[in-house]
Order: sequence, then structure tokens, then C-alpha cells
Amino acid sequence: MEEKLKILVVDAGAVCCGLMAAGARVEVSETADSKKAIAVLQQQPFDCVFLNYRLSDGDGLTLVRQVRSLGLKVPLIVLTHEEDEEIAMELMKAGASDYIDFEQVSAQTLVRIMNNAIRIYRAETLAAIAFNQIQESEERYRLVLEGSNDGIWDWDITKNQVYCNHRIEEIIGQSVTELGKSANDFNTIVKKFFDLLHPEDRKKLKDAVRAHLCHNAEFNLELRLRHSSGEYRYCMMRGKAQRDAFGKPVRMAGALGDITAAKQVEEELRSRLEQLEKIHQINARLYLDSQEASNNLRRAVLILGEQQQQLRTLQRLSNLINQHLANLPELLQVMAQSVCDAIAAAQFCFIVLNNQTCVGEAATQENCMVLTVTAGIGTERLRLDEDGWLKQVVSTVGDFKSARKEMLNTQCPMLRAYLPASVCTVAINSPQGGCLGVLGIGNWEDGEAFDEEDRHLLVAVGEQAAIAINNARLIKTLEEREERLANQNEVLANQNRELENQRQQIQMQNLQLMEAARLKSQFLATMSHELRTPMNAVIGFSQLLLHSSSRSRTQSKGQPLTLEQENMVQRILDNGKHLLSLIDDILDLSKIESGRLELLPEPVNLEVLLTNAVEEFRSPAQEKHLDLNLDIGLNNPIAINDSIRLRQIIVNLLSNAVKFTPSGFVRVEVSEPSPDKIAIVVQDSGIGIAQENLDRIFETFRQVDQSLSKKYYGTGLGLAIIKSLVQMMNGKITVQSVLGEGSTFTIEIPREVPLSAGRKTKTTKRIIR
Repeated sequence: MEEKLKILVVDAGAVCCGLMAAGARVEVSETADSKKAIAVLQQQPFDCVFLNYRLSDGDGLTLVRQVRSLGLKVPLIVLTHEEDEEIAMELMKAGASDYIDFEQVSAQTLVRIMNNAIRIYRAETLAAIAFNQIQESEERYRLVLEGSNDGIWDWDITKNQVYCNHRIEEIIGQSVTELGKSANDFNTIVKKFFDLLHPEDRKKLKDAVRAHLCHNAEFNLELRLRHSSGEYRYCMMRGKAQRDAFGKPVRMAGALGDITAAKQVEEELRSRLEQLEKIHQINARLYLDSQEASNNLRRAVLILGEQQQQLRTLQRLSNLINQHLANLPELLQVMAQSVCDAIAAAQFCFIVLNNQTCVGEAATQENCMVLTVTAGIGTERLRLDEDGWLKQVVSTVGDFKSARKEMLNTQCPMLRAYLPASVCTVAINSPQGGCLGVLGIGNWEDGEAFDEEDRHLLVAVGEQAAIAINNARLIKTLEEREERLANQNEVLANQNRELENQRQQIQMQNLQLMEAARLKSQFLATMSHELRTPMNAVIGFSQLLLHSSSRSRTQSKGQPLTLEQENMVQRILDNGKHLLSLIDDILDLSKIESGRLELLPEPVNLEVLLTNAVEEFRSPAQEKHLDLNLDIGLNNPIAINDSIRLRQIIVNLLSNAVKFTPSGFVRVEVSEPSPDKIAIVVQDSGIGIAQENLDRIFETFRQVDQSLSKKYYGTGLGLAIIKSLVQMMNGKITVQSVLGEGSTFTIEIPREVPLSAGRKTKTTKRIIR
């Protein structure tokens, strides 16, 4: 049945007549102005609205705009007049579905325009609904992908463009811009992505992509990607190609998931499963061993219960094992004789053992089988020859009857007399050592001499023999080990006595050395103190004489010294200062060795300290025509250190550099390897130091040239004191030198040197400026 449409007509009575005349199934509502039309549209829905452009309270354009601004969704058809044609476009822009001239109104035209407007409106509504559904579906798909924690990639094959989401960037630890400048930079992105792949996975990925694109094979593989941290992460890569109507792939998209954690868990589970499997195998072996022992025990109990004679025999064998535990040949001989006594039909018994010295393939050779014990009658016929019957019986423990028939046919007539009528053999097996040998009994006359009960007894005796053999071998091994341990203990005791004597001697020597060191330090301290007093007087009087002579010459008062006298006094002063510096070095060394030298950290301006120290040597350097340079590379020149001791280190290094450099340069550099470290480098182009002497230059009283005719004089204390002071500052000093090219001394110390133990922080701070 045709649908009945609801139509609203606003001040257009001709429309009602036309629709009725056309016989359209419509329900028409009428309003006279735009205000009432808005109210009606807000109250109930309509399938279409016809409105007159010229309304009593406004125009049709205003009404159209009001309807659209209120969000009312309904087709609007405006009836215009001939002179209103110029605003038709404005009506369509404002949201009108169509317009029609009053002069062209007819029943068929109205129905056609109305149906077209309703059909277009409904199509647009369905399209909007479908678009919203697509957006919702895309949003759900996006949430699902984000929730799955997988990276998404999309390869447009026709354009060679690649898209990746941020999750892939997290997996590889790089942004897409680091792989390529843009999605169009396809070749660069692919090359860098393959560089991140593990070398073993690159060909696998290429083959998988080719198989999927060419043969539509499933694209699902594991691979390893190198993260920016350097570690490889396990990933699962899946994808699907989109093809055109001809089956040609035009696009391929998929996901990349980080399964590193799952792999780690899987690896841990695999490891645990392997451990459980090993435990299970051990338990299974233990169970089998216990089952085997239990079965053997049950068989032995059954045999012992059925035959009291066999029980007494086994009991006697057990007693014999305990009595002859260490004497294996005697024990086996008694066991063989006991078997002959216990089994009435046994005319002879023999035990063949494997030679322990044979291992590997040699164990199968004839000389590895030894006929150890025989008992009974006719034992002289028991020979372990290569082609003899006993060799074949021992090699193939089993049915002797069949073997005997074969041997009767092949043996020469002279040897047939050596064949027994029946033989019963069992293997002597040990769970620890495997097959140890063969135990057998025989009868020369009766081919049916032995039954199953005899075999059971023989098996039980074989088990006892295996126990006895293992115990004897273990005891022999233990005895050999005990003997070796006793010998080793005796050697160790002798060594310990020697070491104790050496320790006591070393301890005595250490005490003597400590006393000698104490006396040396005391002597050095006393001598240095005794020397400083007269030396200070010599220096003071020398300075006073020079000062008085200079004042007399400038003020013309008194008699000044002659130039020769002034030179002699100046020489006395210089030598006195030199001797005083040597005395100070000896005092410092004495304090360092006795542990009485303490650092007094305070704020120090390194730039000022180094500049002053370098300027002190400016004149000696100029006298030798040396380039003396200072390079300061400090962001912060302030350090916490003992300024006096730090200056002493710099001055000693500079003094050596200037002294041992006949020509060239002396350079001082200070830098900051780190905010809390200071590095000071003193470099020269002097005589250098041989490589074999580099390790000894920091030793006390050590100089490279120790001869009396040496060119450069000194006590050999400077570098030793420098190294000790640097170590007290928690720093280190290194040297690099090439003989004839120069030396480089490098000092690294902390910016802030801690206070010496037992000292309190100073209340006042002094900064060298």
C-alpha cells in the first residue's frame, strides 16, 4: 500500500488544490504565516513543506533560514513569482530543497517536485546515517587496534607510500621521520626498516611478502626488530593485501605486535618444562631402578622360599662377601665352589670378567675377557680360546643347546670331546657398571641337567657377584684415594711448616722494616728541624747584607759591598734557599710517611693560583728562551682544596719542566672533564723519559740519572711528594713521555677535596684572588 505523506502548506492554498487534483495520498496541514509554521514544525514531523515566498509576517528566505538554524530536517519547496527569480539561488543556498513559479503550478508538477524533494531528502538522510555508522565503525576499529597494543602499518602499493601509527614508533624506539622524511620516501623507509631487522629475518620477510602478493599465501610471521636501545625485540607481523578486479594487489595493511614479553615468558616456561622433563626422567629412571630391584628381590625371595638349600647358599655367600670384602679373587673362588655345592647337577662353574683396562671399541676384543675363576671337575678343559666353545658361550649368553648343535657341526672331531652336554650362563650386571662379566655352570654328561630353579639361583648368585665386584672395586679405589690423600696431606703439612717459617721470617722482617722506617722518619724530622734553624739565619743575614748594600748605594750612606761581594752573598742566598727547599721536601716526606700531613681545604681561585705559579717561572724560562704558556679552560675557577699543597704540586711540576727543557716550550693547561673534576696538564718539549723508567720516577729518592756526574741535580723527592699529595686529594697523576721529545704530566683531582679525618671545618674562608 502506498505511503501517506504529511505535508505542511504555508500560505499557499493553490498547493492544496493541486495535490488533491493529482490524487496524491497526502495529509495536508495549513498555516498562514511563518511564526505559526515554525511552531507546527517544532511540534510534529512532516515529510515536506510548501511555503509562499511572500508571507504576511516576512519572506520565504527568512523562514528557510530560521528552519535550518533550528536544526529542523524537512524538505522545503518555495513558491515564487516571476519577479522573485533573482533570489532563487539565495533560497537554495539557505537550505531550500527546490522552488517553483506560481505561474507553473500544476497538479503533476507539484507531485513530481514533491516526490523528488522527498526522495533526495531521504537519500541524504540515509547517506548521513551510513556516514555516521562508518565513522562509528572506524572509531570502534581504532579503539580495538589501540586496545590491542599493536602497531598499524598501511602500504599503498600503487603510490609506494607507507603509513605507520605511533605504536610502531614505540616498538622500534624511533619516529617515522627518522626512518624517512615523509610517507612518500618509500625506498628510504624500507631500507632503514630492513636495517633494523635481525640479519636472519630479512630474507624470511622478503619471501613472506613475495609469497603473499604473488600467491596469496598467508602473511603471518615472527621477526626480531632492533630497538633504539640496541636490544632486539620479538614481534609478530600480520597483514592482508587488497586486490583490484584483476587480482592485482593495490594495497597491503596489517599489524605489528611486540611479543618480547610473551617470548620471555615462553622461554622461561620452556626452561621450566625442560627442568620438569629432566626431573621426570630422573624419577622415571629411579622408578625403573626401584622396580627392577623390587622385582629382583621378589624373585630372590621366591627362590629362597621354594628351596631352603638355595637360601642357605645365598646366606653363606652374603656372609662370605662381608668376610672377604677386600679380597675379590678369594671371594669369587668361594662363590664358584658354593654354586657347585648348591646345585647338584653343576659339575663345574666358571666366572669370566671384563677387563677394566679395555674401553670403547677395545671392549669387544677377545683379550678383554678374562677367565677369572673355575671350580669343579674338568676345569682343565675350560679355555677362553678365540674359536673355542667357551668364547662363544660367553659372547652369546643364552640358549646353549642350539649353539652346541652348531658347534658339533663345525668343530673338528678332536675338539668335540671338550664340549659339555649342557651349560647355563647368566650375565653379571650392575646398575652402575653395566655388564661386568658372565657366571656359568655346566655338566659334561647330562644335556638336561639344569632347570628353571637352577637358573633362578644362578641369577641370584650373579647379582651377589655383581655386588661383591662393585664393592671390591670401590674399596680398592677408596684405598688408593686414601693413600694418595695421605701422601698429599704429608706434602701439604711439610709445605705448611715451610710457609709458617717463611711467615714468621717475613713478620720479623716487617717489624724490622717498620722500626727502620720509624727511625728514618724520626731522623729526617730531627735533622730537618736542626738544619732549618741555622739555614734560616744564613738566608736572613744574606738578605740583610744585600738590602743594606743596596740602600747604601742608593742613599750614599755607609760603605756598600763590591759587585763581587754582592754576587757571593747572592750565591749564598740562592744556595740557602735551595737547601731550605730540600729540607722542606724532606720534612714533607717525613710527615707523609708518618701520616701526620693533613690537607686544609678552602676555596681556591685556580685561575689566580696557576697564573701566579706560572709567572714565578717566567724569568727562568726567558733565560733559556722557552715559550711558557698557560691555557685556562674553566667555566668555574673556584675549587675547594689546600691552596698551599696544590701550589706546591704545580710549582714542582713547572720546576722540573723548565729544568729538563733545554729549548722549545713549556705549556700548562687546566680544564673541566666534568663539573666535579679538575684536570691540570704540564707539558714540555724537554729531554723526555725512557719507557723503562716511567714506572720508577715516582719512587722516593729515585732519579733517571743516578750517577755522580749527572747533568741535572736533585734529591728525587719532588715527584714522590707530588704523587702522595695527589693521592691525598683523591686524585691521580699520569705521565706520557718519549725520550728526546718531551713529557706530559696529567693530574686529575676532584673539584672539592674532603677534610682530613679528625679536622673541623674552618670558620673563615680565604679565596686567592
